[in-house]
Amino acid sequence: MVNFTFVASATERTSLCIYGLDGKLLYTVFEKPMLHDQVQQVTFDTRVLAEGIYLVKLTSESVNTTGKLVISR
Repeated sequence: MVNFTFVASATERTSLCIYGLDGKLLYTVFEKPMLHDQVQQVTFDTRVLAEGIYLVKLTSESVNTTGKLVISR
């Protein structure tokens, strides 16, 4: 399990997605409208992913951030 916590910088639709290194969308973890300064915590069960490296992308109208998720067991 992994927890993601993020805060909306504006009132807008926000999504948190997991991609393979090939750029293929694997999971949409969160996709909802959020209010300005709203804090959101999402838990994702990593058991559905094989060991490896994945990209986590947080996207809204004003934010586009990508991070790395490493799964090793």
